Amino acid sequence: MDDEMEMFDCILSLAIDLQHKASKAYSMAYYKYRTDPTEANRVEARRLEAEYKEAKAFHRSALLDKFMQEAREHENR
Repeated sequence: MDDEMEMFDCILSLAIDLQHKASKAYSMAYYKYRTDPTEANRVEARRLEAEYKEAKAFHRSALLDKFMQEAREHENR
């Protein structure tokens, strides 16, 4: 079971890092669009917003998986 928990911890850590980086990239692109409202900047901001939302969903899913694994481990004790 320890290997499984380590795997879930690793996935959750990756998901947190991915969400943080996606959030930062989206924030920077949105700021660039707000200061220079060109079509290219708008498209880039929208693309990075979609990536951020995907990363956020992955983070939530990884967190739920980890909690479910912890619950299963607790039941098996």
